[in-house]
Amino acid sequence: MKAEDKFLNICKLTTDTLDICADHIFSNSRMKEVVIPRAVACMVARLAENTKHSVIAKVFNKNRASIYYYEKQHPNNFAYWGEYRRSFKKVLTAYNRIEGSKKTFDTKKDMNNYLKLHNIEDSNTLDLLIVIKSGKIETKVKTSYFNFSDVMKKITFALQHYKYDFKII
Repeated sequence: MKAEDKFLNICKLTTDTLDICADHIFSNSRMKEVVIPRAVACMVARLAENTKHSVIAKVFNKNRASIYYYEKQHPNNFAYWGEYRRSFKKVLTAYNRIEGSKKTFDTKKDMNNYLKLHNIEDSNTLDLLIVIKSGKIETKVKTSYFNFSDVMKKITFALQHYKYDFKII
């Protein structure tokens, strides 16, 4: 899953947990009902996923300085602003619950069998290599340019309940 997609998932979790309209978090409004969830989503992404400032800025359609500001203000906001602190704890708890429920593979054989079960197999032509890592286990899937999109959709769907990361070589 790309960093941008992970952050969008955190934004969705934030809007669902804090019960605000999904579009509001992406607006340029300075109302505290919008600023708090935006800052909370930003800080959960930075602290839990180590999401880059540029990724968050791109999704929020802001410059990186805004993200640096949220990060700098977080300790004071958390210490002295009760509404921010409650919101942050609520979203972080929901995030940890979801991430804690995700599985990882114990062996490379288990991972390969699971991928095979979901029709994710090596292609005859090697144009690209997708390296999938779940926990400490890593496997490689050979694919062609032609099949790359389909294979990535299958991987994303098959591993949606697993903690994983991938890179394309």
